[in-house]
Amino acid sequence: GRMDMSQLPEYIATLQELKTRYKNGIEVLIGLEAEYLPTFHGFYKELYDMEGLDLLVLGQHMFEHEDGQWSFQDDEQSMEYVGLCEAINKGIASGFFDVVAHPDRSFRRCKKWTSDMEKKSREVVECANFHKVFLEKNYSSMRHKRFYWTEFWNINKVDNIVYGYDAHAVTE
Repeated sequence: GRMDMSQLPEYIATLQELKTRYKNGIEVLIGLEAEYLPTFHGFYKELYDMEGLDLLVLGQHMFEHEDGQWSFQDDEQSMEYVGLCEAINKGIASGFFDVVAHPDRSFRRCKKWTSDMEKKSREVVECANFHKVFLEKNYSSMRHKRFYWTEFWNINKVDNIVYGYDAHAVTE
């Protein structure tokens, strides 16, 4: 929703130029963040196989119900984290994604940490550890109430962590 697919060739070309320019100083990886929605499984395969992309980042902000409806259309969203965590695990198991962006943000609609949230968070971490997928601690999430849950990070042994910052605009 943030970049039109017609912009993808320019995006890859620009980042390949930066990758070349800074090869002696930093490692530049070219990637995309996407939701995992089973309907688009074939599309993720195309992206995964695409020349010029180094990685795909799973950013699960919504999920697809079995009837094909999207979770953002739900009237009641207090238990949204259950579907988000299940979608994250399916995305990880698909083999297309290298990193899960801000997995603890799945609990953004929850008011306090519960044993069920702990159970779901453990399932996500176990799945990521099993598939050797990185989980992202997101610095911008830390600035927002209920986007960053220290409980998620304190109770789980995460094998692979990457640190990131959601910057969706030059001004952020």
